[in-house]
Amino acid sequence: MLANFIQLLFFLSSAYFAAVLTVSAVSKLRSPRYFIEILIFYGIRPRTLAKFCAWLLIGIELALAMLLVSGYLPALSSLFTLLLFCAFFVVKFIGNRKGQMSNCGCFGEVHEPLDTASLIASLIQICVAAIGVWVGARLEQGEHLGILHTSLILALAISLLGFIVMKRVRRVDA
Repeated sequence: MLANFIQLLFFLSSAYFAAVLTVSAVSKLRSPRYFIEILIFYGIRPRTLAKFCAWLLIGIELALAMLLVSGYLPALSSLFTLLLFCAFFVVKFIGNRKGQMSNCGCFGEVHEPLDTASLIASLIQICVAAIGVWVGARLEQGEHLGILHTSLILALAISLLGFIVMKRVRRVDA
C-alpha cells in the first residue's frame, strides 16, 4: 500500500511539473516575439539564434510535459525536469542580479517576479525534481524503498509542494 502511495505521489509531482511546463510553453507560444526579446536581453545573439533557442525551448517543454504525464522513462524524464528547472533558476538568478525585477520570460508576457520568493520557490522545485529523479530511478528498477526512506521522502515532498501551492495562492490573492 505504501508503495502505491509513493507511486501516486510521484505521479502527482510529475503531473505538477508537466502542468507548469505546458503553461510555460503555451504562454511563450502566445507571444513568441516577447520571449525572443527576453532571450536577447539575456545575451543570446544574434536574433536568429534567439529565435532558434526560443522555439527549441518551447518544443523541449512540451515534449517533456508529455513524457512526464505518460509515465514512460520516469527516471530520465525526472532528470531532464531537474536539469531544466536548474536552468530556469540560473536565468532567474541572472535576471535578479541584473536588476530585472519584473519578468524573467518563463511564462511569456505573464509577469513572474524575480524577487527572493521566486528564487526560493525555484529552489524548492529543484529539490522536488531531485527527489523525483531518485524515486523515479528506484521505481524503474522495481526497488523497494523501505518505510523510513519512503516516510522521509513523503514528508519532504508534501511540505515542499505545499509551500509552492501556498506561494502561488498567496500571489493570486495579492
